[in-house]
Amino acid sequence: MIACHITLSSLRLQRGDLVHFVTMAQIIVSTSHLFDAGYGLARIEGLTEAHDALERSLRAALASGVSIRQPSNCSQNC
Repeated sequence: MIACHITLSSLRLQRGDLVHFVTMAQIIVSTSHLFDAGYGLARIEGLTEAHDALERSLRAALASGVSIRQPSNCSQNC
C-alpha cells in the first residue's frame, strides 16, 4: 500500500515514469471492477476523475514527445 502512495506522489510531482503510470492505471481499473461488482463505497465521480487525470497525463506525455515504450527494466506486469 505504501508503494501506491509513493507512486501517486511521483506522478503528482511530475516525476513519474511509465511504470508509475501503469501502476496507477491498474489500480484504477481494478477499483472500477470492484465498484461495478458492488464492493466498497467508492463514488463513480472519484474514479472518473482519476481516469481523466491519467488520460491527461498520457496526452501530455505524447504531446511532449516522451517515449511511452516499456522500459527495459519493467516486469511483464507493466
